[in-house]
Amino acid sequence: MKKTIVVLATLDTKEFEVEYLKNLIETKGFLTIVIDTGILDSSRVKADIPKENVAEAGGTSLKDLIESEFYRKEIDRAYTMNVIIKGAILICKKLHSAEKLHGLISLGGSSGTTIGISVMKELPIGIPKLMVTTRPEFTDEGDITIMQAPVDILGLNKLIKNTLALAAGAITGMVDIDLQDNEIKPAIGITSLGVTTQAVMKIKSLLEKRGMELIVFHNRTKILEKLIEEDLVNGIIDLTPNELVKIFIMKTLIDRKDRLEIAGQRGLPQIIVPGGLDMLIFSTQDSVKQQSAFISLKDRKWCDHGPYVRLIRTNAKENEILGKIVAERANRARGPIAVVIPMKGFSARDKIGEVFYNQEIDKSFIKTLKFYAQKNVDILEINAHINDDIFAKEIVNIYITLLKKQIKENWD
Repeated sequence: MKKTIVVLATLDTKEFEVEYLKNLIETKGFLTIVIDTGILDSSRVKADIPKENVAEAGGTSLKDLIESEFYRKEIDRAYTMNVIIKGAILICKKLHSAEKLHGLISLGGSSGTTIGISVMKELPIGIPKLMVTTRPEFTDEGDITIMQAPVDILGLNKLIKNTLALAAGAITGMVDIDLQDNEIKPAIGITSLGVTTQAVMKIKSLLEKRGMELIVFHNRTKILEKLIEEDLVNGIIDLTPNELVKIFIMKTLIDRKDRLEIAGQRGLPQIIVPGGLDMLIFSTQDSVKQQSAFISLKDRKWCDHGPYVRLIRTNAKENEILGKIVAERANRARGPIAVVIPMKGFSARDKIGEVFYNQEIDKSFIKTLKFYAQKNVDILEINAHINDDIFAKEIVNIYITLLKKQIKENWD
């Protein structure tokens, strides 16, 4: 059976490019379904799913959408786009369920990329997704492949033709791959940073010897949460929840306030370690200056983690905030949970002889955590540094204990 690739684009501005891409894909032996996410003028290219259907799937007719006060007065362009995104997501999910979507490709500028990326994020992990864009900075976490167009996607010229030809080759190649991996292993998600990588590697080795598979997430956990929701991860070792610093201290991830919640809601065995809670992470020195308007950076210890990243020590007050947040989320967990504390330091920078080593600040986290934690939360203090061999062994032993507890509870 031939596989189908969905082409998602605004035909009112990208009709020639879509037609060219569609023909290239079909020449390679694949079926296509074109979804029109445009709103404006009619296109000479016929969409398999026209814009009227997309708008209706989003909750309104295209006529009503165009005649709405939001659209006519340009009060809120986001309203119109959200209707289209909602409709396109619903349609693509239905196509996938009907086995009529084996891959998704989209192309566009700012609006087209916003629509394309929004739809791709809602499809299951593992479905090939390719975004051809002039605005790669619009991308987000996900298993989405980005191809940056060298010029604006507006008309067929030799540069755009070459880009679209490469895109057609990429998406058809991805869809054509049939990965045969029938080996089923318990999958565990673990969070990581460069300053806790040694610990992750040791834990990974120990768990693999027990027949388990570890999936590592580098300080970005949207995909981890999606895998949990899709039942593809059945346990969590949150070794490095540094996102909490970004969310509640730096306030740069305000849309992630549910961090540490989903695994607990699902009742998964879960370990939380305060790895990386000793640092604020800035991508450039300029961002340090910008953040200093909101956070007092005076008298802070700091170090550079390569040429593009600066690390700044969290203080006692911030660690108290983080301790309370971890406790509150752990209290709500429905499954077996333990907070495991490496008493000799939370990162590679937080140990004897390193710039961030300060046991009094670390203790402010521990003291607050203990004050707010309820009886269902095991708090275990390990007399080791987070990257020590003994700590990795303890983490694995504790995880196995939590896993056995979950199995027993489910059996009972």
